[in-house]
Amino acid sequence: MQIDVAVHTITTYGGCTSIALVGSYLEHQLPSYGEDIGELEVHVYFMPRPTTEVFTDPYSTFITSLPNAKFLRAKKRFVINYLSRLGDTRVAEGFGPPKLDLFRQAAPEIVGELAAIAPKLKKGDAFDAPGFIAEMQRRLTCLPTTQEQFEALQAELKRARQERDAHLNPWDKLGVDWEDYHPRAREVLDDVFYWECADDFAPNGNDTGADVLTEYQEWRQSHRKSSVDAFFADLMTGWEVTWPAASHDEFSFRTHGEASIGLAFAQLKIDAGCEAPVRQRALEAIDLERQRMRERHPDWELLDERLKSLALLEAKLQGAPILPH
Repeated sequence: MQIDVAVHTITTYGGCTSIALVGSYLEHQLPSYGEDIGELEVHVYFMPRPTTEVFTDPYSTFITSLPNAKFLRAKKRFVINYLSRLGDTRVAEGFGPPKLDLFRQAAPEIVGELAAIAPKLKKGDAFDAPGFIAEMQRRLTCLPTTQEQFEALQAELKRARQERDAHLNPWDKLGVDWEDYHPRAREVLDDVFYWECADDFAPNGNDTGADVLTEYQEWRQSHRKSSVDAFFADLMTGWEVTWPAASHDEFSFRTHGEASIGLAFAQLKIDAGCEAPVRQRALEAIDLERQRMRERHPDWELLDERLKSLALLEAKLQGAPILPH
């Protein structure tokens, strides 16, 4: 079974290596408990920082509905969404290597949420929920207690992942469920780079781009014939992005640019084409980003790599199928 743990805050998706590592730990050398669940996704949400208007945005409203769980039988995927009790969004902020304390705090909370599996199973489902839960509980008794043990565990998990990935082709390594996208999406976006979910230079690999893709997937399900303009405008308003951005407003500049590019490629993935205004906005964002990188970061060690990625995005958009607006 593949176990993935993702972290959500009001502004980010993914990230937090300490909590995500719990999924790798629980999955490592796990025996089979039945063929009907091949993927387990655990989405950990965090409360926004305390404010007087905490429940005025869609994210804060959504987390009031948690926890919930879904068993997607046709895809053999089980999805659990819950609100963490470890604290607010500050718990999951920051970069750097995994932290032992947070790993140890997150593991019991995540395992506790796995109790949602059994009530969703039917008599004919081939999955031993009691046996699986018992194994998860046993693994909690084996958590590392010292930094040395923790680093050894990380090295073992990394080695196991590399060993597994060595037998996969680049497309399989992505772990993409192609049923979630247009049948022609892989033909339109024919390089694995466009599908990377952990590469900040990929269109939907950074936090903003990933959020745009998720939001667009959900929006499109109930707006099959609607133009994307309203979606983008509502998204920017909800994220409090001002455009055109003031010279000192780095948040609006970066978010608007990443969202513009992310949406164009989200539409290519979901609709196998791109509306002209969406494409134009993305091309303008790419050009602004290119200028910004050259002017502000001329000595950046990754400048050439970033410029090459922008050129790839630009070329793909210029040749992308255009959808009616």
